[in-house]
Amino acid sequence: MWTSQTQVRAPDLAYLTQKQIKQESPEEKTISTFIIEVVSQTNRMYKVTEKVREYFKAGIEVIWLILPESEEVYVYTAPTQVNICTGDIICYAGKNLLNFSLTASEIFQR
Repeated sequence: MWTSQTQVRAPDLAYLTQKQIKQESPEEKTISTFIIEVVSQTNRMYKVTEKVREYFKAGIEVIWLILPESEEVYVYTAPTQVNICTGDIICYAGKNLLNFSLTASEIFQR
């Protein structure tokens, strides 16, 4: 996923519509509206927040940062707007995916 003229990112999960998938070409830079990044223990927080800002600048509308160790989901709707979901708190994927939501417990269910 191109986030600028010179930067390509590969989120852990990205939602693309059928239309976006069919129109993907080297000349056309498709950007998802919703992505998920799984944050590992070795990730540095300043790098993670740098990515969040970069994704929003590119046009992404909702980012879930999943933190497996603490079983938390940070739902970003803007670079400085975040809801932290734990337990039975519902994580929403945004206005373009109104029917997609999960509780944090469902995400970490084994």
